Amino acid sequence: MEKQHHQLDSRIQTAIQIIQREPASSLRGLAIAVGLSVSRLEHLFKKETGSRIRDVRDEIRIQVGAYLLRATEKPIKEIAWFLGYKYTANFSRAFYRRVHESPYKYRRDNRK
Repeated sequence: MEKQHHQLDSRIQTAIQIIQREPASSLRGLAIAVGLSVSRLEHLFKKETGSRIRDVRDEIRIQVGAYLLRATEKPIKEIAWFLGYKYTANFSRAFYRRVHESPYKYRRDNRK
């Protein structure tokens, strides 16, 4: 999120807080929680932050996933599900794109 020189709209702040608490949140669920339509939420989020809400949600999911891989013994499948990925392969692919290694290798090399 690049544009943070002004106070964010409270609905956008709330959406970010929800994503951080509940990374599996759907855009529809976020929109309902903040009282906007999905398209209005996407537009306002981009206007307020300079980033797409889907990109921010995906980045937060990977950050939370990396933490869970380091700090817990939870199976990768369970972490993927918690983050909102229906299929472990989708989580593994998204994780690899951002971190440049598989969740398995990341866990092995970054144990706390």
